[in-house]
Amino acid sequence: MRSGVPALALALLLCGGLACSSGASPEESVSMEVVRPERTDGIDANVVQLIENATKMVEQDPEAFQPRAGLAMIYHANELFDLAQTTYRQALKLVPDDARVLYHLARVDERVDGVDQGVATMSRSIELESGYGPSYWRRGGWLLRSDKLDEA
Repeated sequence: MRSGVPALALALLLCGGLACSSGASPEESVSMEVVRPERTDGIDANVVQLIENATKMVEQDPEAFQPRAGLAMIYHANELFDLAQTTYRQALKLVPDDARVLYHLARVDERVDGVDQGVATMSRSIELESGYGPSYWRRGGWLLRSDKLDEA
């Protein structure tokens, strides 16, 4: 488990800059209940405190996008990928067309569910923000690693 303030600071900075394609998506069926780590031993105390503060913010305004997206980024930055995935999906349920959250969800999807899911989510992100180069770079890299040269 990576600890430390640099990852936390990055998550918070990214959260400040946050602003789906049609059809069914995993976000539509996700519960909006705040998810937390089952155990906190092994997680840096500063990270535990940050998670507690962020979950309180989400609980105070469950329909607010920013606090939920910020919590997802905290989980992501600290390699709590399952929690990040669920929380990104919750944020997207609130604001389904946020390409940046989709970009981050795609990165987590690739880690949790594999390349195909990561590529599918990243493709949704690209549909919404076609000028963001890193989305193409990541999707292309995943496709190359999967020997899908024509798609890459």
